[in-house]
Amino acid sequence: IIASVDEYRASALHLSVGNPPMLRVQGKLVAMPDAPIVAPSFLESVIPSWVDDVVSERLKRERHATFAFTFPNGKRFKISLFYQQGNVSASLNLLPDRVPNMQELRLPVAAQQFAQVDSGFVLICGPFGSGRTTTMASFVEERNMTRQQHIVTIEDPTEFIFQDKQCVIEQREVGRDVAAIAEALHFTLDEDVDVVAVASLESRDEFRAALDVAIAGKVLYGSMNASTIGVALSMMTHSFEENEQERIRAELANALVGFMNQRL
Repeated sequence: IIASVDEYRASALHLSVGNPPMLRVQGKLVAMPDAPIVAPSFLESVIPSWVDDVVSERLKRERHATFAFTFPNGKRFKISLFYQQGNVSASLNLLPDRVPNMQELRLPVAAQQFAQVDSGFVLICGPFGSGRTTTMASFVEERNMTRQQHIVTIEDPTEFIFQDKQCVIEQREVGRDVAAIAEALHFTLDEDVDVVAVASLESRDEFRAALDVAIAGKVLYGSMNASTIGVALSMMTHSFEENEQERIRAELANALVGFMNQRL
């Protein structure tokens, strides 16, 4: 089944009880030809080989878990496990074999300049599935090839695996290496870190910690699930109490290098 993802050049695979394996090919869901219907016993037999104790415990506790996994053929997927009608289902999104560079992603020149900043807050926003993580990874990889710096990524889960070139890159996964995003951001303030890339900012504590990192003179790449830049700004400022919002706006104005909003 995993080999068929390559064969049909699919971007995702869905396994749910009562349906054949479904592939997303050129944006459309299609059934895998001649494949049997997925049975509960099949998923119950294969999923344990994908998960470790951390993910298994999260699935039991929260009835949902998202993680990254590399199969024996070298293909790496971002996998979401969840329950529907009492059965576990799996959604597997194929991750690129390597970090694509900014030119391959056809990022505008103005966006490519964000990979060269020396300090401050760069925020990448867009709806779910719009490629924000890939864009951020391309910024990190550009610095990896052109700078001599200490870079920390904070991810949930870790999608791209970086190979150190000119930089030292430490990848910290929430739930495995750190307890929470805000906590991990605070740790970097006490470390000799030049660049921090955080995969998702959602809560007031995370916004506050991200601002603290940027104000401290580090480069902070952050990602938000927001449809427009205006929505992202509103989410950030209005997560704070009304009497704090003016100060937060002032800090944002000082810390922000730029925003980008993207859709595929």
